[in-house]
Amino acid sequence: MPSRWKRRPDGSNWGDFGDDDELGRLNFLTPAARKRAAGYVEEGLTFCLSLPLNLPGGSVVHRLRHPPRLFALSRDQEGALNYNYPLAKEKVGATDIAVL
Repeated sequence: MPSRWKRRPDGSNWGDFGDDDELGRLNFLTPAARKRAAGYVEEGLTFCLSLPLNLPGGSVVHRLRHPPRLFALSRDQEGALNYNYPLAKEKVGATDIAVL
């Protein structure tokens, strides 16, 4: 079987775990490694490593980064929303609605 990697960068682990591997170094997180890591736990405290979606706020990080917004997509040129859209507008006789 030919190797999947044609130009493997120096120092990479591409192909070390087989040609079809998609995990890479995550293969080292075996049950034994997790059990050994759990031995370092002293208080059992947890904390989130992610920032809330509203931080740092605005476009401080990048000019094109904006806060998330919830909205329904328009389905057609008239501006009909894609939510609860009657499919009879697309095909005569259709009796269902799109709830996507």
